[in-house]
Parts: sequence; C-alpha cells; structure tokens
Amino acid sequence: MADARRDGGRRLLPLGGYVEPWRFLTSVFLHSPTSATHLLFNLMGLYVMGQFLEPFLGRARFVALYLLSALGGSVGSLMLVPALDLSAQASVFAWTQSMVGASGAVFGLFAAAFLVLRRTGAPVAGMVVLLAINLALPFVYPNIAWQAHLGGAVVGLVAAGLMFFTARPGRTKAQWPALIVLAAGLVVTAWIKYEVNGRALGVLIEHLQ
Repeated sequence: MADARRDGGRRLLPLGGYVEPWRFLTSVFLHSPTSATHLLFNLMGLYVMGQFLEPFLGRARFVALYLLSALGGSVGSLMLVPALDLSAQASVFAWTQSMVGASGAVFGLFAAAFLVLRRTGAPVAGMVVLLAINLALPFVYPNIAWQAHLGGAVVGLVAAGLMFFTARPGRTKAQWPALIVLAAGLVVTAWIKYEVNGRALGVLIEHLQ
C-alpha cells in the first residue's frame, strides 16, 4: 500500500480509493505527463464545452455538472473493474493500476451539450462527430480509461437531464436536492462495490503494507 500513497493521495486506483476516498475527485485535477496529446484533447474539450455550457447553465450548475461527471467517471471505472480475485494476477493488477485525468468530466460535458442541442432543436451532427473522435481515442492511444469516459458521459447526461427537468416552473426548489441525491447515489454505488470485495481488499492491503 505504500506505493499507492507516494503521490500524496491524488491518483485514483480502485485499491487507493478504498482507503482514501478523496482520490475519486483529486485524480481529475492531474494528468499523465506521458500523454500530451490526450491532455490537449481534454483542455480543448473543456474550453469549448465551458464556453458553450456555462452561459446556458450558469456558473454554479456548470461546476456541479463538471464535478458530478468527474465523480461519475471515477465510479464508472471502479464499477467496471472485475471482482477482486487474489489468485489471479490480472485481477490484482486491475485493482492496483492508477489513473488520472479529466476525461470522465469532459465526457460528461459532451453528453450534457448533446442534450442541450437536442432540447433547443439545434443540429447535433458536430457533437456526434466530436463524441465519436473522443470515443476512438482509447483505441489509438494506450492507457486511456474508456471506463471513465463511459461513466462520465452517463452521469453528465443524467445530471443535465435533472437540471432541465427541475428548471420547469414549480420544480426549481428540487434542483439542488436532486443533484445531491445523484452524488449520494454515486457514493453509495462505490461503497457497495467495496463492500462486496471487502474481505479480499483487506488481505491485499495487508500484503502490500
């Protein structure tokens, strides 16, 4: 477990998130120095989506959307890791492999922008192409977590849907509680995953210490 702590508790790895839950968010504010192209894609996506979504949603809702999508990407990565099998080297590696980056959050913004375009009746072809390009990146560049892309996109779509649904007259007071419930649901989902694998995780942590 010592190796998992050398970065100050910022990178996300399934095992590290078990003992240091803040990694689910701190990992979003880091990026691998070996993948400059991927970093540029993330920065470009964040800038373009920010210019489009922030005026539409407002600053507070945009920040909430970004953080929820980031959390969704991290939880999505955790949920798609197979159950921990201490007798299988590949399983142990999957639980101790670290990842960083804002891809999940950016994909959540993409999904939200798609929903905004559909809601306003604007053309969506350009957004579909942009999503397709980014979905293809894990097959072109190694060490890109498609699981975070998927988790971030799903949660971003749900979060944006909740914002639009509760923006109607008579529902505005439910908007922030609905987003809090979504965040709580993600936390509970991660907790259940860890509980199911708790015994094996305890053994693995003792072995690594």
